[in-house]
Amino acid sequence: MAGGYKCKLPADWYAVLHALTKYRDIHADAIPDEMLSYAKKHNRYIQRVRDLDGAIKTGKIQVSKKHEIGIPQGTSMSAVLANVYMIPFDHAMKTLAQSYGGIYRRYSDDFVLLIPKAVSRSSIRTVIRDINVMAQRLSRLQLEKKKTKVLLYTKAKESVVKLSEELELSPSVFDYLGFVFDGRCVTIRAKGLFKFSHKSRHSVRQVAFGQNQLIKGNNMIYIPYQEAYHRLTGQYLNMSEEAQTFRGYASRADKIYKTNNPGYGVKIDDQARKVVKKSQLYLNERRKEYAQWR
Repeated sequence: MAGGYKCKLPADWYAVLHALTKYRDIHADAIPDEMLSYAKKHNRYIQRVRDLDGAIKTGKIQVSKKHEIGIPQGTSMSAVLANVYMIPFDHAMKTLAQSYGGIYRRYSDDFVLLIPKAVSRSSIRTVIRDINVMAQRLSRLQLEKKKTKVLLYTKAKESVVKLSEELELSPSVFDYLGFVFDGRCVTIRAKGLFKFSHKSRHSVRQVAFGQNQLIKGNNMIYIPYQEAYHRLTGQYLNMSEEAQTFRGYASRADKIYKTNNPGYGVKIDDQARKVVKKSQLYLNERRKEYAQWR
């Protein structure tokens, strides 16, 4: 049952779901000290999967019994189940949006309602109240007040402003799914750029250090180095517009925004190219630095 709707998964999907509910876990307190020490140096607990199997078989790590309910975090089934559960709410929100001549979009628990028609500020309160009622009645969910925003976009003024509960206006931006629109231009969220840059630099240091160690004859680092090298060149330094990478994703998003462009600027791809270029330069700098250690 999902919000009063009867939903039956296909046999193969149900088999996957049933298997996922039989998962086991390892409590953080049960991780041996040597693995914790290894993780501090290498950013992972083990070097090979078989090391984990060996630790379990020898009793170094205690594994829980099989669970009977719930599914492990991080599986793609989570998104599927969430979408199934939200079907009644999605239908109601779509109807509400259409009544105002607008559109409704949702990604996981993050949704947006766009209303192009002129709506009075008092009516906006009614809309929010209706959404809250539908969320509780259809999905037993409640809107998070701190994350709920009412934004007004004026094309003529090229501005986005926030409407407070007291019906006061203040400058703001439309921040959704990693992109930010300030009324004039669409850009990548600053946090997204920082996270990519941080992970990229970490990978760069691993590769530069690994290359130095291999040249010095330390072959023990070969396998971790290979993995780090492929991750670096495949994910962080790849400038291809077609690749499944940060730059590739940014390039495709940039084209979509420009295709649908009603007159605003788009700087998504420019930002991505700059941050990848910085990572490439950073790799050269670290190579020179570690070369001095030989």
